[in-house]
Amino acid sequence: MPEFTQDYFTPRIPDWTRLLIDQRGWDPDQKHVVVEIGAFEGRSSVWMHETLLRHPESRLYCIDSWRQRDGRAFELFQANIAELDGNDRITVMRMASHAALHNLRSQRVMADLVYVDGSHFGCDVLSDLVQSFFITRTGGVMICDDYLWRGRKERPRALVDTPKPAIDAFTTCYARKLRIIEDVPLYQLAFEKLAD
Repeated sequence: MPEFTQDYFTPRIPDWTRLLIDQRGWDPDQKHVVVEIGAFEGRSSVWMHETLLRHPESRLYCIDSWRQRDGRAFELFQANIAELDGNDRITVMRMASHAALHNLRSQRVMADLVYVDGSHFGCDVLSDLVQSFFITRTGGVMICDDYLWRGRKERPRALVDTPKPAIDAFTTCYARKLRIIEDVPLYQLAFEKLAD
């Protein structure tokens, strides 16, 4: 049984199910590639693997440095992934996201879904989005978490050190190449890639 000390993802499951399966007709028994930036303890990884990626040739790439987490987060992630049937379809990339995304691009990996939930500093988010765009296939979806996140209540971050300005800059500059998907709660922002 997977173990999580914190669960940020479960409240998102109904929205993801509606967006990907109900509205977009995602068939988990077809071959798909998903890239996850920011895996933490693996709660979203487990759900995506079990719900979206049942085809034997589907792949999930989990990117996280796990540097800014306590040592237990990576141990829990490994244990949670180890329990999954077909966990050989999961590639764990324990490194900075910019290096991992560069590696995936050089390997010509093309994703149907990219989940951007790594570093929440604006400069890192912008880098993740630009690099992820190049490995997202046309018609694929990118989901940005924590769009309105401002840090802890007792210690809010400066706006520039949060995801929102980076996501806004990216969607503005790439406006002709993507379509923002409506009906997703604003805490996350999702968009479809329309063109390279």
